[in-house]
Amino acid sequence: MSNRKSIKETITQAVFSEIPKQDNIWIEYKIDELLPKWWFTGRHEGLRLTDVGATAFQAAKIEFYDIEFKQQGSSWYSFLIEVNNKINCPYYLGSGKKLKNDKKNAYIRLYDSKVAMLINLYGSLEEYLTATRSKHDRRKEK
Repeated sequence: MSNRKSIKETITQAVFSEIPKQDNIWIEYKIDELLPKWWFTGRHEGLRLTDVGATAFQAAKIEFYDIEFKQQGSSWYSFLIEVNNKINCPYYLGSGKKLKNDKKNAYIRLYDSKVAMLINLYGSLEEYLTATRSKHDRRKEK
């Protein structure tokens, strides 16, 4: 087994170190114990945060960008897999947050300005996911 740290371990350690000691409710935990608490997939692929993980990122005052979305077409499970494969920064999926239009909608909270900018350039999360699908995936949809 390799001693090389996974990207999640590296991110978890960096975020953990940014949380002020007086606000750090995870101070007694080891990084290995935080992985399944902060990340949906533990040590596996994907950078989706749990509610606990999102709270930790907030405690560390990590900059974020909220983007509303409406999941269309595919099933929720297919949507999650696609987001998991195409969003290469920590992210949190939430709902019920009042955004620009005072409606409560689903949103994705991104912890990377470049990814947020790309999604905004495409116009929406849905358009970004569609545009980044391979030709093979697009043929299957038709």
